[in-house]
Amino acid sequence: MICSLDRSGNLLFHEIDSHLAQLIIEPFEEKELSSKIINQYLFKKLTKQDPLFSQDWKEYIVPELETLFLSCHQQVLEDLESLKKHPAHAHSHRLIIAFDHRDAWLRMLSLIRLLMTFPCRMDPKINIDDTLSVAERKILLQIEIFALIQQCLVEAEMKEAPEHFK
Repeated sequence: MICSLDRSGNLLFHEIDSHLAQLIIEPFEEKELSSKIINQYLFKKLTKQDPLFSQDWKEYIVPELETLFLSCHQQVLEDLESLKKHPAHAHSHRLIIAFDHRDAWLRMLSLIRLLMTFPCRMDPKINIDDTLSVAERKILLQIEIFALIQQCLVEAEMKEAPEHFK
């Protein structure tokens, strides 16, 4: 996978093989991803820490978070449509992340990585060894891929910052 920045500030990922494209797409295809992030991770953790505050949080904050996450999720899904197309060559999938879509991608990549590590309490920094199952190795690979995409997004942002912000 090669990453580049075009003149408009769009991030281009190209020469993505079919297997890598599927690894990127798969976690985002879950229909209730936004609710799962809020309810299974954020709200569950908050309820344990402060049950009284959690009720207000659920009433006032959750609806806005769900709206934000759903909007970001929809944007990412639209951008991922290009990866679903079957190219003539196995290594010619492309992903374009428009300049205006970066915030949605950064939010969703952070949340999806968090969600992927939560069920099995997996630390994304652990070393791969013989004790990991195939499923855990796949999750680690996806977490690393998403970290790479996040890094490209952040670095692209830095390249466009005014000189005194670099």
